[in-house]
Amino acid sequence: MKFKIGDKCWYARAGQEEIKTTCPDCDGTRRIRMILANDEQISIDCGGCGLGYMGATGTITEYKFKAFVINAAIDGIEETRENTKYRVSSFTGGYYSFDEKDVFLTEEEAVERCKLLVKEAEDAEKERLLRKEKDTKSWAWNASYHRRCIKDAEKNLSYHKSKLSVASAKAKETAVEK
Repeated sequence: MKFKIGDKCWYARAGQEEIKTTCPDCDGTRRIRMILANDEQISIDCGGCGLGYMGATGTITEYKFKAFVINAAIDGIEETRENTKYRVSSFTGGYYSFDEKDVFLTEEEAVERCKLLVKEAEDAEKERLLRKEKDTKSWAWNASYHRRCIKDAEKNLSYHKSKLSVASAKAKETAVEK
């Protein structure tokens, strides 16, 4: 155990930061213009930045790995045979618990550990992307699975486009009747 309760230390932590950027589909306007097969143009809500019942927001949310260096005093210690964990109170009333390998005397040491934590998180994310959808299936099955999903999505897109053109035509008919 290298620290005692009340010692001031630096803690290395890595997490994800939420980054909001302008939607690339609607450029923040929340609407997109669609050209139908008969060259008619209609404006609809953007589906790229749509958030369920909230509708289009004009922004999309992306997540980026980020390192956090925290300076705080230890207010609890949990010691087991395998390792030692240090506990720190947060300003929200909760607690953070850090492994001994993530607690340092200097900020510089904590920053170096943060860089390593971010690299490990990014590598794990890349590994998840390269992993098969179903580990028990072959790569050929996984390829056909994703092709089938793309085909289903294209079929759904075609269906909804046809429904939209009917809705647009019906809207014009009722506008002319009035």
